[in-house]
Amino acid sequence: MSYKERLETIQGELPFDYWMAADTEADDDDEDGIFWVLIDRLIALGEDGKAEDKLAAFQKLVLELNELSAEDEGLIETAEREDLCELIDEIAVAAGFDVSTFGEGGSFADQWREW
Repeated sequence: MSYKERLETIQGELPFDYWMAADTEADDDDEDGIFWVLIDRLIALGEDGKAEDKLAAFQKLVLELNELSAEDEGLIETAEREDLCELIDEIAVAAGFDVSTFGEGGSFADQWREW
């Protein structure tokens, strides 16, 4: 499966209706949520895109999740936190990252997340 196909498969199976529909400042289209924006950006960067550009896309996602969590402290509870970290890790692997080298052995998102 190609890089683009791996990411599109994940995008087509996103499990969180809320996260898919969350409004973002970067995109005025209500149908595109923060995870859609991330995956679209990774696809646009391509498999050979710069790692720092891909990392910036992940950082943007996690910072937006931080903002959502700060606005509603009960939004990201333990179960959601685990699911979000797992999904972010899955996307990171599909984008070519070795997640074990980030987040001190936790999640890829740990380097930026506050939830």
